[in-house]
Amino acid sequence: MGKNVVSKSATRVSFTCKRANTGGKVTTVSSACADTDVILITGNGDHTQTDRVTMAGHEVARLPMSEDEISANSVSMPGPVLEMVTGENGNSVAVVVKNLSTGNYEVYRVTAICDD
Repeated sequence: MGKNVVSKSATRVSFTCKRANTGGKVTTVSSACADTDVILITGNGDHTQTDRVTMAGHEVARLPMSEDEISANSVSMPGPVLEMVTGENGNSVAVVVKNLSTGNYEVYRVTAICDD
């Protein structure tokens, strides 16, 4: 289904939205190892389940990933990821998690490093 937008100049613009099954939240982080940003995604569970942050590579079009790829390229979180915010410099992402064991809100700093 297309969406219509009217700009201030009254010029009509039409575009089509396409849903990509990327899981939950999506953000990017820059990496010294690559010329392009690395895509980070979360799972798509609800707020009663633990979650993970997965490095999905450089292209959203590459998704979906196999279970082995997800396992090898992710870090488990102690509860649902509520938000992911890229830092001002783009080199890190703040991941806000509600720890299901303690009930506390926690913030993790995630960065992409080079594998030598």
